[in-house]
Amino acid sequence: HKTLDLVCEDTDTRDRWHQEVRKIIWDAKGEKEQNSQEEFLRNLFKSADKNDNGVLNKIEFAELLSNIKFDVKESDIEEIFDRADKNGSMGVDEEEFKEIYTSILSRPIILNIFNSLKHKKGIPLNKLHKFLVETQGAKIAVKECKDIIIQYEKKSKSKLFLGWKGFLEFTTSSELFKMNSPSQDMTHPLSHYLINSSHNTYLSGDQLVSDSSVDEYMKALEGGCRCVELDCWNGPDGEPIIYRG
Repeated sequence: HKTLDLVCEDTDTRDRWHQEVRKIIWDAKGEKEQNSQEEFLRNLFKSADKNDNGVLNKIEFAELLSNIKFDVKESDIEEIFDRADKNGSMGVDEEEFKEIYTSILSRPIILNIFNSLKHKKGIPLNKLHKFLVETQGAKIAVKECKDIIIQYEKKSKSKLFLGWKGFLEFTTSSELFKMNSPSQDMTHPLSHYLINSSHNTYLSGDQLVSDSSVDEYMKALEGGCRCVELDCWNGPDGEPIIYRG
């Protein structure tokens, strides 16, 4: 690793350097995470596009939902498909798939936070700054909040609001929302602590024949569970899969 030592004439210059370097690091991390998410969704879509025509029909779309363990009734699949097929072409292209993926997997708690902060088009700069400082406990300047809006609202002409899609991407990728270290004394043996745990977390029904679903992990964590179970097995194409063996 190479290092660069800088000597500044005053504290203002030092603080400006520090802020800009932090911004560069932040932007680089955000771009890497976004590219990783884009690649993940692209690979999902391509694996479901059996005839390689760039569009998913209803059967391919239903198989894709099943493969990602999205727990939905068969009667609701057509409704979700129609929501995704915005141009009425009887097929879902890659961009439409990305939008519906973001929509159907959005967590209710994040949507509730967004609705409590938004004003007309989205979350204004001052409310975003207040939320990050007072609720998240972040030490962040207003200018950095403006940079967040610019980074996550790439397609928006207005840089004064953070819309729903940008807010969802921000909360699920930014290091500002990472789990904090516990403040309790953690030096005792594990058996000395009470842990809200879950058995066979992934099962959506009974313990014998019910399906596995990622939604069950969301429900458990939102309910206060802090220890979940994953029964991980070798799946197709070398990918891991969760189910009761």
